[in-house]
Amino acid sequence: MAKTGTVTFDNVSSHDPFVVPVACRTITIREQGAAGTTRYQVFAPSATDTGFTKLQGESTMLTAYPPGQLFQIGDIPAYFTVLDVASATFSFICE
Repeated sequence: MAKTGTVTFDNVSSHDPFVVPVACRTITIREQGAAGTTRYQVFAPSATDTGFTKLQGESTMLTAYPPGQLFQIGDIPAYFTVLDVASATFSFICE
């Protein structure tokens, strides 16, 4: 079953975790709204890994590994921080 929702990430302290809300294979996350306003960094699979910078409006897709496996409720597959604003709201879909 797919699940949609929103999550807010900030740049205030440590990287913000994305907590999986429902068992799923893929998660797509992008800044909410028609046009992205901020660059953001993704850290995966741990908050201490090197961040990868995404540009305004770019989405991030997370896929469970190994193939055929599912993310489980409560898993944290990645961490996020925004770069150009204090905080931003992102939409997601878990499928």
